[in-house]
Amino acid sequence: MPNLLKQIPETMRKKGIPEETIALFNTPETGGAEAVMELITQMDSLLSEEQRLVIMQEQGCCKTGNPAAPHRAFGIEHAGKTLAEKVELLNKANIPHKAPNRLNSDGTLSVYWGAEDLRKKKLPLRVY
Repeated sequence: MPNLLKQIPETMRKKGIPEETIALFNTPETGGAEAVMELITQMDSLLSEEQRLVIMQEQGCCKTGNPAAPHRAFGIEHAGKTLAEKVELLNKANIPHKAPNRLNSDGTLSVYWGAEDLRKKKLPLRVY
């Protein structure tokens, strides 16, 4: 897993997050997926939704480690594309462990992960 604990603060700077805000984060020097999850949780409380999404998109972040490497690579490769373009490409991509998703007319993203019957009913398990 790339060292997201170092990369995320660097990306925050690159995306214009003020140093005063970055200083509020309690970022451990080392750690695995649990430390990254803790940092992402802090992002939820210290950054706006728009800021969080920009950072997560740039990083191709995940909370699970190596099994998500293809997802991170996809995010990095397609960082400059619109959300609509990314959704279309992701649905066509041959990436393991990807959840079916769609861009809704109101601009939200529905991601379906779970039992087959939920996918058939098109009930989102998480909407971003």
